[in-house]
Amino acid sequence: RTLASEASRTTMARRVRRLPPRAPRVLALALLVSALVSGANAEATKWTPGEFERSLFATRGSNTPTPADDDVTATPHLLKLYAPWCGHCKKMAPAFDEAATVLRLRNMEVGKVDCADRQSGGAEFCARLNVRGFPQVKLFLGTEDALVDFPMSGDRSSAAMVAFALGGHAARPRQYFREVPRSVRVPEVSGSDDGDDEDSSEETVSTIALVPKTGVERWRDFALDVALDVSEDVFSCLKNHRLGSLAIFSAAFFVALFGIILTDLVSERIGVPRRGESWDQMRERAEWAAERARRKEKESKKADDGKKTR
Repeated sequence: RTLASEASRTTMARRVRRLPPRAPRVLALALLVSALVSGANAEATKWTPGEFERSLFATRGSNTPTPADDDVTATPHLLKLYAPWCGHCKKMAPAFDEAATVLRLRNMEVGKVDCADRQSGGAEFCARLNVRGFPQVKLFLGTEDALVDFPMSGDRSSAAMVAFALGGHAARPRQYFREVPRSVRVPEVSGSDDGDDEDSSEETVSTIALVPKTGVERWRDFALDVALDVSEDVFSCLKNHRLGSLAIFSAAFFVALFGIILTDLVSERIGVPRRGESWDQMRERAEWAAERARRKEKESKKADDGKKTR
């Protein structure tokens, strides 16, 4: 039975690797069901910050490979940042573990870091990643020093996370980071009889540091996230509630049309340019209207004079 299970996992992994990188949600759900049937381990790895950083930098590829990168397999990492007391984190835990089952078949590392664990450095690590709420899911790309945030405002199902990791993140804004070496003191217990004798040595480790963004870049990323969230909601509404969507968009169309007409009428009354009209064009239009009124007045006077002469 063990050999059959291993053979099933190997066959499933080969099939999954041949799939295109942009997997729709239906495909993600199919992969999830197949992974669960094959008996894969349905649990995300629990990392300390140091373990995660070592795994990330040891399997990081490059857009411009060098001979030193020949033995390195670029491996994306999907990381969940949580707190044990967070109710939303507990609710999302089963879905994240199911997503980990599928993504491991695509040669991805999936795990979680406890942001409340101060002893392992979880609080300091999450502060470096600008984590301000729980849970948060971040995808660290394998081929560039960048991460992409999973949209927590939408669907949090396992299928949504799998689809995001397999290609749904492409349009989302990226947050770049850099590798920063840091010296850490590691205690070493001496072999003497005195238990109080401890020596320490320095060890260099690699840590993550986010590249700061300008205010314009932050606002641009915010606008892009909002636009993508709204477009996803609109397409989801069109797909799941067609009649309701038709009624809503019809009402919105007539409201917008009424607003355009009302805007033109109000602008004419208060003497400001109409929609799509410049001040010079408004001035020319006013002069032309005044000239036409004078001509009509002259023509009406001539007509009255002719009647009086008769």
